[in-house]
Amino acid sequence: MWKLKKIHPLKNKTVLVTGACGFIGGHIVDVLLENEYNVVGIDLPEEPPLWYSPEAVYYSCDITDSVGVSYAFRLAEPDFVIHCAGIVGTTETWNYVNKTIDVNIKGSVNLYNYCGRYNSTLLIPDAGNRWFSPYTITRQCASEFALAFGNKYHFNVINLILCNVYGPRQDTKIVKIIPKFIEKSLNDEEITVFGDHQVDLIHVRDVARAFLSAMNNANDLNQVPNILIGTGQTLTTHQVALLIKNKIGKGKITKEPTRVGEEKTIPVYMKENILSQYTNWEPQISLEEGLNDTIEWYRQNTQQDIQQNNK
Repeated sequence: MWKLKKIHPLKNKTVLVTGACGFIGGHIVDVLLENEYNVVGIDLPEEPPLWYSPEAVYYSCDITDSVGVSYAFRLAEPDFVIHCAGIVGTTETWNYVNKTIDVNIKGSVNLYNYCGRYNSTLLIPDAGNRWFSPYTITRQCASEFALAFGNKYHFNVINLILCNVYGPRQDTKIVKIIPKFIEKSLNDEEITVFGDHQVDLIHVRDVARAFLSAMNNANDLNQVPNILIGTGQTLTTHQVALLIKNKIGKGKITKEPTRVGEEKTIPVYMKENILSQYTNWEPQISLEEGLNDTIEWYRQNTQQDIQQNNK
């Protein structure tokens, strides 16, 4: 188990990142370290992932564990908390609804209590796609609870609504279009498109930079609604599959009906860059560059490596 030691801020302020070994959380840790913040990561793995940074301090802890979370807060005394931990997925979360509720809602509320005690500014990602799945519903509920706790206990809360985030390190076990399409294409298998929905694809590094920008302007952004993080450009899922297939040169695209709960989904994309009204954030990575970067990462990392480092 990774041990958490007392932190003495030598550079900048301290940020506690939950889900620090995950896809989005791991990239946020990278960006924070590049900007000389002290970083404490909370996550479940008992061994560091491939992208582990020795400059951060990690603590193996479940966010539903009140004692463990209390210990992390007491030693880190974070100025900021970026809450990325949770059960992720799409239709597969119907297979473990209760666990999804426990972690995404009860675990989040557990964390918010300590944000109130330590007056830590809280930043959270909300799901951009509004459809009927346990994942989306619990993410939305956790976001509402965060705003309520911040209002009641007087700490800043910034809710960033994320469009379709993609990039290196995303787990292929869950049904997200970019990693799944790349995995299937690389293996020359069927690339399954469920329905044909509009998506706004945003690279994970741009998302990490958005969190940094929001954090650095927390007082201005407290409780500001509808901060979508995307590019404002949309493609259909079939167009995305075709792009990936053509880049890799393998695979066959097949179509299946829309997944359960996604039937009436309204496309979510960044119509207005609200974050840029308070900060200098703009998406910087083009889809061409981002897909090339992502495909190359998956070429060099086996499925076993990816799953082992997302446990």
